[in-house]
Amino acid sequence: MNLIRNIIILAVLSALSACAEQSASKQPTAKQAPRAQNSCTITADSIGGIMLGQTLAQVQSRFLQAELTPFSDAEGAEFTQITLNPKINDDAENIIVLAHTDETTGKIEYLETDSPKCHTANGIHPKMPLHEAEQRLGKLKHITMTEIEMRQFAEFTHQPQWLTMRVSDGDFGVLQEQDLVFPLYTQRFNSNAEIISLAVARW
Repeated sequence: MNLIRNIIILAVLSALSACAEQSASKQPTAKQAPRAQNSCTITADSIGGIMLGQTLAQVQSRFLQAELTPFSDAEGAEFTQITLNPKINDDAENIIVLAHTDETTGKIEYLETDSPKCHTANGIHPKMPLHEAEQRLGKLKHITMTEIEMRQFAEFTHQPQWLTMRVSDGDFGVLQEQDLVFPLYTQRFNSNAEIISLAVARW
């Protein structure tokens, strides 16, 4: 009888233990802290997972750790700086995207980044030397200098139409004041020329 009783007790304890383990597995776990954004892909309609057509509220909802800071550029246009990894002080590792929204709809219609971690499918990224970009995108068609802050924009033979590339150090020769009739064009660049930023838009 004692043997039978012990067997029954062991069976009951085993069943109770199994139930306890199953119950524990169903308990909600503590909310995990948002993970840092480690990758940043540039496509025709997004940078780093931030999509054209989204609102800033939708961006903040998806990237809980992100910091959104409004500012105005040299022309007075309103932008929002989206810092995806605000706790990282290393500019080379952080991901910063500038967003411009439509005043009526509040939806993002322009995205730009100068973060080296952000890249297109074929590896084009900010800080890339132009001679390397030329190896991937074909021969340089021209660099345009605009009147606004004398910004320079490059266009290569096989560059996607949706990609805007701001660059530095196009070779425009020695410019005199009478030569400054914008826009200016050149098909040459200096050896230290590089990509400053990449942008996509939905105008």
